[in-house]
Amino acid sequence: MQDLVRHPVTRVLVGIVAVLAVTGLLDHAANYDCAACGKPIDADFVKAGGARYHPEHFVCALCEKVLDGEYVVHEGHNYHASCYRDRVAPRCALCSKALEGRYLEDYWGNAYHTRHEKEAQRCEYCTRFISEKLTKGGVEYNDGRIVCKLCQRRAIDGEEEAVALMRSVATSLREFGIVVDVRTVKLHLVDLKSLRKLAGSSRHALQGFTQFQQDTVGGVPISSAVDVSMLWGLPKEEAASTLAHELMHVWLFSKNREQRNAALTEGSCNYAAYLVLGQEPGPLSGLIIEAMMESNDPAYGKGFRRVKRFADEKGTKAWLALLASRDKLPAGY
Repeated sequence: MQDLVRHPVTRVLVGIVAVLAVTGLLDHAANYDCAACGKPIDADFVKAGGARYHPEHFVCALCEKVLDGEYVVHEGHNYHASCYRDRVAPRCALCSKALEGRYLEDYWGNAYHTRHEKEAQRCEYCTRFISEKLTKGGVEYNDGRIVCKLCQRRAIDGEEEAVALMRSVATSLREFGIVVDVRTVKLHLVDLKSLRKLAGSSRHALQGFTQFQQDTVGGVPISSAVDVSMLWGLPKEEAASTLAHELMHVWLFSKNREQRNAALTEGSCNYAAYLVLGQEPGPLSGLIIEAMMESNDPAYGKGFRRVKRFADEKGTKAWLALLASRDKLPAGY
């Protein structure tokens, strides 16, 4: 089951908030050089930020008029507070107003006022705030998911393209020794309500679910059926990640290793998704990986990182051998 908890990736930054007062105005010079022109100061000077200036040289870096009173320092330059606010300060990606004080920066480098966290809607997948300027707007799917137009353009919403993507993902997995015959897999595109019902889960982050049915005679398997259900409308990278996760479940089932320790099985399925995303590097792939690396979920987050640590140290062959023979990760992982 692919159940990726996607927390908005934001960083809290601090803009220029300290508006400093000019100090040392009309002090008497004593063997100082002007920080602006480099020439000796032999009369009154302005002292600011540890430097000294001829009074006429302590000017705004933008309008070049003398600074008198309050000013703002930004990247080593001095500005009138109004010049900085109106023409230099970073702008909010949503409202275009100056960012002063604490503000947010998303995974994509867009900066926002903190108040927009409560005022604006984020895309379900890329986590950008939805707006005409940033994302060309957005749409609401019939199951309640809010998706920006950038992600909708890359959505997998047809069964034919979904099956083609599943084959491509299976090819990528084969390079790591994970062989799944997708001809035995029936792929279904479903909405969130249907997926929750199939999985018996109400979690909003649910993206995929795999069902197995095996017929036996006298305890001997004679046939099996595999059904993979995936949300329709996922961006391609999300869909590839989900399919890799579910196909890893299929591999585990084929080895009779399904439904073992959750940290090992779900962590391994997320590791398979990680491997496939690494074959298709890009910003959204990086965001999905970052979400897995930061998740606190015992299986999908912490379990994934434990599996990754083992595979990084021992190799993917050792990881697959572990899955085929043991129910838990060894001590230390």
